Amino acid sequence: MNQTSIPVYLPEHVQQQIYQEMLELAHKAVEKAKEEVKATSNTRYLNKKGLCEYFTCAPRIIEQWQKEGLKSFLKGKEIMFDLKDVHEFLEKKKF
Repeated sequence: MNQTSIPVYLPEHVQQQIYQEMLELAHKAVEKAKEEVKATSNTRYLNKKGLCEYFTCAPRIIEQWQKEGLKSFLKGKEIMFDLKDVHEFLEKKKF
């Protein structure tokens, strides 16, 4: 299939509006990426979701570990885990 390009000329104000919208989208994408980097840059303390991702496991595994004595603490309303405690806990489970 042969495609032919047809040039499209937009009024200056429309071009400017499209440019501003693209700039805003790019800005939002950069801010979101910064937040994601910030959220993952803390490698010592993880919430349950982060710990599940770290170990590629279901939340019920973390809950079971908590019942077995895995230490955790509250940061606001969120339960957090210190990876040092997690590794120490798992070392004790080895046989």
